[in-house]
Amino acid sequence: MTNPPVQRNSEPARIKTPGVASVFFVISPFMLLLGGFLAQVNASVTASYGVFQTQLGSAIFLVGIAFLVTAIVLVGVRSVAQQQLDILLERKTY
Repeated sequence: MTNPPVQRNSEPARIKTPGVASVFFVISPFMLLLGGFLAQVNASVTASYGVFQTQLGSAIFLVGIAFLVTAIVLVGVRSVAQQQLDILLERKTY
């Protein structure tokens, strides 16, 4: 009994972008806009609710920045991993 020949996939192996990076890319602009709006609307108001709203807006803005940076880092890591995989597959064919 012989094994059938292994058929190689003609398409090169691709590493997919993590789903969380896509979610972060979609959510971050909304958080940046909302946080910036909330932080600037009541920046000149001296009442306690104005201070709280400004702090809340700043926190939301910073979370939006963190989401955006995290998404960029995840896509960068995927890109580096894909380059390394391409190099390894190229070496394997020789």
